[in-house]
Amino acid sequence: MKRKFSLFLALLLFFNLLGFAPQVFAKEELSYTVSVEDFSVRSSDGKLLVNAPGFSIYPTFSHDVPLKVLFYALPPGAKINSITADIISYRDVHLNGEKLPVSPGIEARAPLHKTNVPCLYFEEGKMRKWNFVKVYYAPFVPDGNNLRVFDRVNFKIDYKIRALNSIEISDTAFDSIASKLFENFETAKNWYKKPLVASDEERFDYLIVIPNSSLEPSLSEFIKYKEETDGFKVKVVSLSEINVQSIGNTTEERIRNYIKDHYLEWGIKYVLLVGGPRTVPMCYMYPEPNEKRDEDGSTRYAGRTPTDFFYAELDSNWDYDKDGLPGEFGEDTDYIEDFYPDVFVGRIPFDDAESIRQVLSNAIKYENSEDSFRKSALLVGAMLYYAEEGTSRQDGALALNFAYENYLAPSGFKTTSLYEQEGTKPSIFKSDLPLTNENFVKEMKSGKYGLILWNAHGSPQYIARKYWVDVNNNGEVNSGEIRWIDLLTTTDLNGYKLAPSIMYSASCETAWPEKNNFAKVSLLRGASAYIGASRISYGGGTIDPILEGFVKHFASDNFGIGDALQISLFEAPHSQEADFVNLYDYNLYGDPSLRVNTSHSTGISVSSYSRNFTIYQGKEITTSIGIKLA
Repeated sequence: MKRKFSLFLALLLFFNLLGFAPQVFAKEELSYTVSVEDFSVRSSDGKLLVNAPGFSIYPTFSHDVPLKVLFYALPPGAKINSITADIISYRDVHLNGEKLPVSPGIEARAPLHKTNVPCLYFEEGKMRKWNFVKVYYAPFVPDGNNLRVFDRVNFKIDYKIRALNSIEISDTAFDSIASKLFENFETAKNWYKKPLVASDEERFDYLIVIPNSSLEPSLSEFIKYKEETDGFKVKVVSLSEINVQSIGNTTEERIRNYIKDHYLEWGIKYVLLVGGPRTVPMCYMYPEPNEKRDEDGSTRYAGRTPTDFFYAELDSNWDYDKDGLPGEFGEDTDYIEDFYPDVFVGRIPFDDAESIRQVLSNAIKYENSEDSFRKSALLVGAMLYYAEEGTSRQDGALALNFAYENYLAPSGFKTTSLYEQEGTKPSIFKSDLPLTNENFVKEMKSGKYGLILWNAHGSPQYIARKYWVDVNNNGEVNSGEIRWIDLLTTTDLNGYKLAPSIMYSASCETAWPEKNNFAKVSLLRGASAYIGASRISYGGGTIDPILEGFVKHFASDNFGIGDALQISLFEAPHSQEADFVNLYDYNLYGDPSLRVNTSHSTGISVSSYSRNFTIYQGKEITTSIGIKLA
């Protein structure tokens, strides 16, 4: 009997180590409460205006009614059967006799699900080992002259659970993300305790994909720094190796499958693709079904969209209908597993060794810069649309001011703002400097800012501002009353060396990879990283919440820039074709692990006088180097 029992334990351990833990099913339940207490409400021009801390507006999703997105971890392997809710309390707010339309509610299409109450929706998600539910709490429901506020709601999650294999449950790559993302992390961390697993396998948490081995010398300084200073274990793999080791009909599929085959086994958290969009190919997604052409800004507002998102989300089949056009709205997106990343991806969009070496050196300079540089931000917001143009008013300063008040200022950032102050009905937000080309160029070249954010109209080589002058005073935008002015062009940066700033462009097309663009020019001029759209991006939808989410996770949560971008992309709702355009086309050019608070600052400070930098080492001046930025 003793021998049989020992044999059973040995077999159990053997299968556990191979990753074949036995499946255990159980029926479980969790219960949580959501509430809203502090809010203000008013109506204007037949529109409901609600302000509530922690709530955001997603116009294409919640019809200008604010909602809150919350994440709750589920036990390992959990699969939701149902979520039922009980309204604990509600109140009616009278709107002074102004008639408001009845809210059409939120369209629940896959993977979004309704609950039994009108203010709660949910979808399931999974990031590596972490199972979770994403809850949309929309307590403000307009109905005629009243606003009903479901201010306290309890919900119960009924699920069944299956044990994960030992390789997956032992993965810790996203534990730091989970600690910031999940409302119930303190409870959930006990569900995901790492088991004792014997493993002689090598571990690599940073994967670099290169076109061919001849480029490896250009990575040597960066790899040495990431391993010795940042503590990563880096693996470099070439496309020739991937093509031999992985299956797939295209290079894109083989790269994705290679990452998918190894990310849990090795513990990969970050992936850096080194090469242009054709050399190490970006994947083309097709948000408008069957539209194979590029958008042209006039007749086609959604076309094929190049993205590296394809390499971050590894669970789903993005070509469900097998027509060779992945990512089609409805035809593919209604059947995906989830929208959540399994690794964080960045790209160095150059093929030559010198450019690659330079951009990676910029990243090192950013991490070694003074805290005062990394925590300085330039905020540039232009007017996008006026209500008098027949659409909703969209001020680029709105999201930037929100990010400042809620995340940048509380995190100790010093900021300079440039918002539209000219014309009829300018921005309502305080601007430190007038929004002009001269001021934008001067501030960008000053070398003061570790973070530069702008929200404006754009194209690959131009960023524009617009303002309205109501010449005939009739309160309507008539022909010739909109003034368009270049706010920044790529030629404005010629001949200058920029500081190693992280740049975020909430503008159309500034990172169009097949063309010369702001992303490439900025990186070659000295920027450490650039986030921008590879095609048109849709304002009035998820653009503002994505920017706000990025700043939250970067400044407040101290996520890497890859983490911050890709988590914010997946946090936003995805209910319209335009939402998927934004999901696909916001890409990161640079090292995805860059973060604002490093644990190894060397005390290098960067200051600028005209076009000179003076570099000081340590607390006392030991070295002074003058660099002419001509």
